[in-house]
Amino acid sequence: MTSGVRGEQPSNELSSATLEAIAAEQRELANRPPPAPLATTSLFGSGPLKGRKFVFVLDRSKSMGTGGLDVLSTAQVELFQALAPLAPENEFQIVAYHQQTVTLKERKLLRASEEHKSEVNEFLQRLVPFGSTDHEAGLYMALDLDPDTIILLTDGDTPELNDGQIQAIARVSKGRAAIHCIQFGLTSNEPPGSFMRKLAAKTGGTYRYVDVNQLRDQKR
Repeated sequence: MTSGVRGEQPSNELSSATLEAIAAEQRELANRPPPAPLATTSLFGSGPLKGRKFVFVLDRSKSMGTGGLDVLSTAQVELFQALAPLAPENEFQIVAYHQQTVTLKERKLLRASEEHKSEVNEFLQRLVPFGSTDHEAGLYMALDLDPDTIILLTDGDTPELNDGQIQAIARVSKGRAAIHCIQFGLTSNEPPGSFMRKLAAKTGGTYRYVDVNQLRDQKR
């Protein structure tokens, strides 16, 4: 006959280190601020643009000014109004670009407080349209801020983004940020094969074409 303890059951008790790790994780979760409310805005008659963290990417190159489409001043007004529906818990930033980029205050997302909103108009008024166009500079700066919603406003002037560049931007966004594209032009119909429509489709965003002539008629 054999002797000894048979069939000892393994202990189900967690170690003190594991229990402390679980408690620390629970404390961290409890201290996290609640997620910002989902905000809905719109520009130039677009459909509803939803998000919690917004980056508005505004082309301020020469072609957007009086020497081109003369649409920058109108875009500034629309952009300022688009901030109104954002709650203080939401975050936003404005990236203005030509061959370089500039942002409102620090290069980070800002709380959509009344204080920050009040600073936008002066910032936009200081934007003088000049220089060449680097769409990638504006878009990569926006992506670096880690928003969930990017709104690109440009006439899509040259150099346009090719398919490889669009795919690279989509890879960087990794499905986290939808890029909504608003394109300005002087024809009643959108330009065929617009890279901005492709960019929106690749990133889960929307596309809208705006005939600048109609904007001018509305002002009269």
